[in-house]
Amino acid sequence: MVKFLSLIFAFGLCVQAFESAQATKISKPETHRLEVITRDAKTHIFDVRVAMTPAQQRQGLMSITRMPPMGGMVFPMQPPRVARFWMRNTLLPLDMIFIAPGGIIVKIATRRDTESDAVTSSDRPVSAVLEIAAGEAARLGIGVGDMVRYALGAF
Repeated sequence: MVKFLSLIFAFGLCVQAFESAQATKISKPETHRLEVITRDAKTHIFDVRVAMTPAQQRQGLMSITRMPPMGGMVFPMQPPRVARFWMRNTLLPLDMIFIAPGGIIVKIATRRDTESDAVTSSDRPVSAVLEIAAGEAARLGIGVGDMVRYALGAF
């Protein structure tokens, strides 16, 4: 009987551990359309993953090996705050586009030092950060002062 109860207890612990592991999995961020409108009135449309939860924001683009064309990830920040990003476990070089409240781009930093713990700061409060493939902002003519809009509303 003691052996049977021990077996039931061990089974219960396994079920509890499995349920706990399932609860802590990071859900895959949803994809949304995001537009960047340049000062010369060109519109660039990106399909981005939106890192809404703290877990999704901590994970970011870590361990991703390929960025789709015109793809990326956006990190909404409400309330707006100074953003600090690193490249830890990030395998792709990235452009980090810092977006102020109102959707105006206030800083672009290109990071090619993959897997680095060096921090890039927005230097001022921002309401979102958009990460795209490194060099994409320059290639498309995206710069400071351009406007960003996306399906979930204004920044």
